[in-house]
Amino acid sequence: MNHSVLRHCRAAASSFVIAVSAANAAETAIFVPGWCRNGGDSAQELALLAEAFPGARCEAHPWEGDGVDFWACRDEADAEGRRFGAALAALPEEERAELALVGHSLGARVVVRALAVLAAEGRTVRTAALLGAALPEDDPDLAAAARGCAGSLVVVSSRGDAMLKWLYGSGGEGLAQALGLNGWPAPVPTNVVQRFLPPSFTDGFVPDAPLMDFAAMRRLCLHYAPFYLRYLADLESPDAAAPPDDPDVVRQGWPNLALPTVDAEVWWVVEDRLEPGWKLERNTFFGQWRILDPAGWRAAWGDEAAMRRSFDELKSRHAEKAKKPHAENAETLLFGRGSGEAEPPPVEPHAKSAESDLRAKSAAP
Repeated sequence: MNHSVLRHCRAAASSFVIAVSAANAAETAIFVPGWCRNGGDSAQELALLAEAFPGARCEAHPWEGDGVDFWACRDEADAEGRRFGAALAALPEEERAELALVGHSLGARVVVRALAVLAAEGRTVRTAALLGAALPEDDPDLAAAARGCAGSLVVVSSRGDAMLKWLYGSGGEGLAQALGLNGWPAPVPTNVVQRFLPPSFTDGFVPDAPLMDFAAMRRLCLHYAPFYLRYLADLESPDAAAPPDDPDVVRQGWPNLALPTVDAEVWWVVEDRLEPGWKLERNTFFGQWRILDPAGWRAAWGDEAAMRRSFDELKSRHAEKAKKPHAENAETLLFGRGSGEAEPPPVEPHAKSAESDLRAKSAAP
């Protein structure tokens, strides 16, 4: 094919254009913005997306997500994702094989629903990324979403994301914790690649937006899409400075404000330990459980089942890090650049890290 192919896809009330340039780009990357980010200029987001997918044609896919009612927009994201998925499923296989989908916040929810529709019909796109995803960490469509990618499904979460931690975690979906806060629960499919955006990342990147010159404002606004996209681009580029190492990420139970504790082990019994100083504790009076970091700060709290699972995952990550230092994988890239026709790998236990399955770029034909 010697020219760009423009295919208009319409499904129900949704209409959009997917542009595939077979001559000039290895793939097309489509960015789905989040809540209240669909009516403005996406130039900054698309520029960062282009860095994550060099040579790709980058497009935005706006949807009806700019209303003041978050719950109505959440429901619209679900409906839009199903329409989007049906439209993608109607594309020829060779065009879907060149597509990368990237969603932020509620836009990641749109992408998950679309991938689940594709998987139900036995179809895939090349790859996808979920950035600060505003949907429950145990959402029933997650497993299908992984099957909807022929290559990697990259999940970038952040424990420092105040929007997901406090607003979404307290009312966006009951008290459910967000995928964009906690990351993918075990067992993790082998094509799912997890990364955790540390709050300190805002110290070295200043987006083009009002008040972002102030460090405190950047920390508060970590949910802002350009932070996630910049981090994604840095992870993908072999020429960029290596992003900070993933922090010790503790899966959350109840909404938690990290606080220093006075731990004399009187009202709290230590149930488990992890060097260099992590503790899993049980309150002898009220019965709640908590996890303390090596500095004695409360990293998470909740019921017994949630905290035991969180502590077990923390121990598993420490064991994996000891076996395979980060430096050995410094040049491993996130997104495969193969044909996009391979079968998605099966779900395996969490102990087999998704990082070991990252696919290196192949040379462009």
